[in-house]
Amino acid sequence: MTDVAIRVENLSKRYRIGQREVYRTLRDTLTAAMYAPLRRIHSAFQRQGVPPSVWRQHFHRPEKDG
Repeated sequence: MTDVAIRVENLSKRYRIGQREVYRTLRDTLTAAMYAPLRRIHSAFQRQGVPPSVWRQHFHRPEKDG
């Protein structure tokens, strides 16, 4: 077999000094997609000047008779 399928000459790679390439896993991509709507809502509230808030659910625990 003397036929060449691909031939490459003078191939190089460019590196950006001081910058890192971001590698994302499938998990990172899926998580980002899931939280994207929430980030959009959050940024919309920030543009309107509404401070972010955190909601916490409180549970009443009855005291044990003892």
